[in-house]
Amino acid sequence: WRSPYAAEFMSSMPLAGLDGTMRKRLKRTPLLGEAHIKTGTLNTVRAIAGFSRDSNGNTWAVVAILNDPRPFGASSILDEVLIDLYRQPKLANTTVSIQQ
Repeated sequence: WRSPYAAEFMSSMPLAGLDGTMRKRLKRTPLLGEAHIKTGTLNTVRAIAGFSRDSNGNTWAVVAILNDPRPFGASSILDEVLIDLYRQPKLANTTVSIQQ
């Protein structure tokens, strides 16, 4: 987050429901425009990686990979990973400190 290239790096990834390989995904969810996600595909592998927000406004780094001989439906499962992350409950009295 402290890199001078962070903003440009984030903006290089497709926005959920709006552009790139994510333009048709997560359109009718609270994640529309809230997740910067790259997708990956091989014969039996489907993957997502990027940054997504939860309902509390926290930003999370996300990586999920599915490897199955029949990967049909994997995109829906990966979308559910992002939706479940978005639904994180608000944690009371928690603070995360980043050490340099």
